[in-house]
Amino acid sequence: QIQADDDNDDHGNIDPDSDKSSSEGEADAPWEESASPKVLFSAVYCCYNVVKTAARDQGWQVVDQEEDNVRCDIHWVDAGPVVFRKIKQFMRVNHFPGVRRGLASKAGLAQTLRGAAASHEFMIPETWVLPDELSDLESQFCEGYSADILICKPSTGSRGSGIIITSDWNAIRKMQKRRAAKHKKTVVQRYISSPALLDGRKFDLRLYLLLGAVHEAQTGAVCLRGFLFRDGLVRLCTVPYSELIEETATDRCMHLTNYSINKNNDRFQHSPNAADAGVGDKRSVAWFMQHFRDQNGEMEADRLWKRLCELCAGILEAAEPRLLAEFDSFYHRKGSGE
Repeated sequence: QIQADDDNDDHGNIDPDSDKSSSEGEADAPWEESASPKVLFSAVYCCYNVVKTAARDQGWQVVDQEEDNVRCDIHWVDAGPVVFRKIKQFMRVNHFPGVRRGLASKAGLAQTLRGAAASHEFMIPETWVLPDELSDLESQFCEGYSADILICKPSTGSRGSGIIITSDWNAIRKMQKRRAAKHKKTVVQRYISSPALLDGRKFDLRLYLLLGAVHEAQTGAVCLRGFLFRDGLVRLCTVPYSELIEETATDRCMHLTNYSINKNNDRFQHSPNAADAGVGDKRSVAWFMQHFRDQNGEMEADRLWKRLCELCAGILEAAEPRLLAEFDSFYHRKGSGE
């Protein structure tokens, strides 16, 4: 099922609810004198204390005053105005232009995945983006009901909020009207009723892909580069999976892997310590790959990892035209050597 990085409810084993920034006591003094100048890290639009802590651990100086942005080397933006036009050549920003629309929203990701699936033979469930494809979706219903169970998600929601699983057209239409009134989109997919299971429960893999670019000064070309981290998170549901019928469709802890939902279930198991990444309801991808290797052999494990790499590469390839067009609109100056 489609998920995008605005499903941002995992920061290692840290509860994001406790990591929201406050407006007091978060920034270092803006211009500390030092024998060796520090890297200046702008946290003006950073929402998470854990990011600021990581910056300080690197020895960087965290600032949070808007007027100081012009001198910061690194800009971290979780929420706020578009900053790309203000970025200078020496600066770095944590978002790539176009990523939010093309990859980080579920509606944008759905369109990108269609392009990737067509050229790379990826399997994705049939998907509709509302309101654009509302009439096509409605044609799938007979007397107000669909033969298949559908999962409906707000395009820009997070932490499992607003998700429904249903075959009732009225429920979907009601959700869509509520979203459309706020000029927001909804993504609907055929629900995968026979998913792969881990310990009898649904799970997902959260992979971390770093997207960057190399600007070739001689040709003016911008070449995307993707770096896939060899670890990540495995999120498990807390309720064992059973046959999907209308009566079980409302059990969110059976169908949704979001940590923000499952952590409130009495069955949720925390890992006893950070070193034991194979225990509990949030595990590591490194553990999962070793578990898969033990169950299926070295060849199949290598094949799976290669397929995951191909999936990431295929998505970036499908998103590349849009990303480069937006990059060019913000930064590229032909013939200027910038």
